[in-house]
Amino acid sequence: MVKFVFGLIIGLICVIFFFQNGDMSQINFLNWTLALPQYLIMMIFFVSGIFLGWLLTSLVSLKKRKRKKSADRP
Repeated sequence: MVKFVFGLIIGLICVIFFFQNGDMSQINFLNWTLALPQYLIMMIFFVSGIFLGWLLTSLVSLKKRKRKKSADRP
């Protein structure tokens, strides 16, 4: 329950932060130019960071399980 409330508070702070930064910004990558609100850019990077963190944690956990499994074999 404590984790849920803490997550809810952090999420609310992030949403407030996102919507206070509504100015348009341009992103240039190679030949592409994209104009988006700053909060949308930050939200994209935030979500992609969460996904990458989850992915890396899962890969490390999988590697540890494989090592433990192979060590348990006679």
